[in-house]
Amino acid sequence: MIAPQYLKPFLKRQKNDPNDAEAISTALIHHTMKFAPTKSEAQQDIQALHLARRRLVNHRTALVC
Repeated sequence: MIAPQYLKPFLKRQKNDPNDAEAISTALIHHTMKFAPTKSEAQQDIQALHLARRRLVNHRTALVC
């Protein structure tokens, strides 16, 4: 996976799938490209729990307000 902040300089036009694919292929040619580490299943599970909790808190706050 390529971190978005490293891919942004290679994007030539507005963000859409074909332009993203072109930017990714251009970025892969450069040897200095930094890649984002992939997350394990446990990390993804914890991230999903945090996201669900944040949504519940936001929903509860909206109901109170």
